[in-house]
Amino acid sequence: MRARRSPLPADSDGSSTDAVADTEILQPGSADVSSTLVGKSLKEIERWAIEHTLTLANHNREETARILGISERNLYRKLREYELK
Repeated sequence: MRARRSPLPADSDGSSTDAVADTEILQPGSADVSSTLVGKSLKEIERWAIEHTLTLANHNREETARILGISERNLYRKLREYELK
């Protein structure tokens, strides 16, 4: 699962920067996700991400795969592996 990053706003002189605002993405406790996932295995985190993204995408598997940045085929394999429907 990839974190989406947004570029920092332009400097006061109007120039933009290629730096990324990681602090907005990786805030501890943001949306209570860190308390849910800290201490979990990568498999558990992956399953959680797939389940929640499926819900977000109204169980549209094509959209879920696109959001997660994986192929539909890979998503179907993961759904079978984690016994998700």
